[in-house]
Amino acid sequence: MIVIDYKSESTLNNFLLMLTKNEAKDLKNALSELLEDLHIGESHIHVNNDSYSKELTVMLYDSDSDPKDYNLSKLVLRLSTKDGKFVDNN
Repeated sequence: MIVIDYKSESTLNNFLLMLTKNEAKDLKNALSELLEDLHIGESHIHVNNDSYSKELTVMLYDSDSDPKDYNLSKLVLRLSTKDGKFVDNN
């Protein structure tokens, strides 16, 4: 599991995710769709709150692969080491 805080440009090791019942249902449905698609490193889903002021993006990845193999943002690639393993910048 890799959790990235875009604002601080660091990875998070511990976090609390609080969802409303509707947001939890949206996440469950979106994850089901993501698992059916199974284009690891390409497909992703977004779950938003009701006002679209917050967004959760989820994608599948293979922990044995190099992050550079995925179509990721430059931030994600900066958080990875040369050997492709993500590092904790906290």
